[in-house]
Amino acid sequence: MRFLFIAVGGFLVANIAGAGPCECKDVKDMIYRIKEATAMIEMYKSEITAMEAKEATTGKPLMYSDSLYASTLQPRVQAVANRIMGAEAVPKPNVATAETNMSSGKTTITGGSPCLREAIARHEAYHAATVQKKKGSLVGDLLKGFDARNDMRLADVAQEEIDCYELEIAYLKGELAKLPDSCKPPNWLLHFEVTISGEGKKRVGQGSIEWKISHIYTGDVELSNPRKKPKLPDSSILAKMTQVQVMQMLMTVTELKSWSVTLPAIVQTTVPIEITIDDELTIDSREHGEGDSFENIKSVDTWKGSNLPDGVHNDFSFDVDETSATYNLVVPVRPTHSAKLITKTTKKTIERSKFGYGNAPTHETPPPVVEMIAASTMPFPPVAAVFPNGSIHHEYDLPFAPKDDLVVFDSGKMPIDPQSGYLANLPSAKQNVTVRVYYILSKLPVK
Repeated sequence: MRFLFIAVGGFLVANIAGAGPCECKDVKDMIYRIKEATAMIEMYKSEITAMEAKEATTGKPLMYSDSLYASTLQPRVQAVANRIMGAEAVPKPNVATAETNMSSGKTTITGGSPCLREAIARHEAYHAATVQKKKGSLVGDLLKGFDARNDMRLADVAQEEIDCYELEIAYLKGELAKLPDSCKPPNWLLHFEVTISGEGKKRVGQGSIEWKISHIYTGDVELSNPRKKPKLPDSSILAKMTQVQVMQMLMTVTELKSWSVTLPAIVQTTVPIEITIDDELTIDSREHGEGDSFENIKSVDTWKGSNLPDGVHNDFSFDVDETSATYNLVVPVRPTHSAKLITKTTKKTIERSKFGYGNAPTHETPPPVVEMIAASTMPFPPVAAVFPNGSIHHEYDLPFAPKDDLVVFDSGKMPIDPQSGYLANLPSAKQNVTVRVYYILSKLPVK
């Protein structure tokens, strides 16, 4: 398979062949290549989704052919590479070529730094292994016109590319973790996800109330410009201290390293996030009048929005206490924009007896009522241990022990605080609503 790879600052970002150590001088190119490979993976995943949808429609597998590959996947691969080169590479990158012949399994090598050549060697070795495995069962004339991909679905060819890029990323991240902190990027990258979910049902008289909620808030932000600052007690404690006690405390206070989000003055003070809302409330009321008369009203309210763009206040922080090897952070999740993004729809169905309600129809479905509401109006349930007041923040500092320059936290599903008034009008909300907080802190791009 033939690909174009790029160089930044004189070092190849992608190449093949040869092995060698990764050095500090390679860091910029390693990170650049990880970004490029990650973008390629996302592109291939999107293509696989489209291919499988087409297969489902036609009922036939979409098989690989050299011409089809050249007209579909390959142009998009190069478009992704070009976009990344244009957006990030300074100075303008050079171009190198790398190719594994899918008939012979031979890999062609062109230049490059030892570190990045090793990364791409792993990528291409995967393709070469595919060729050798399939060639092993063929002899003589059967090899004429042989291409290891000829009997593969196009989606499987794309999946092999994903596997190859993941090998590159794993190698480069592992090598980057081995390098001294002095040559790594100073900033930390944060990816966070908060999921609020629950459901409940209860009979009310002859009717019922049924509900479900699903809120997902995700974001990515670079925590930048690390600085030292004193670690002071909570403001409520400081307020109770005498001037002498404060002076004594300041003489013994330890310092911690802190990261926050800093943006140019011309940039708004909000950080983008995405929101997905999928809520439903069904109220089934049944009223009996005189004799056999009745009126049953079923009302269904839904709140919908998928991957909606919004923003949160730019008051992120990530504090590492190097003395005690602990950390904490503040990650705002509550949206601040007033844009009307969520679609609220109310539908009613009414069934009545023939008598007892004047001339009203026995079956009635009024037109749905549709409103657009702001995501910022959706309330947040508190979880004191990790999610108080619409922000991620740990009640107690956690141990700071990054593995491979990664800090991963997953709270699992946590019950909301019992005293919370969240959805107090709905049955069993206190027991059935949970919050999951997940985040990754990394020196490298994460998802």
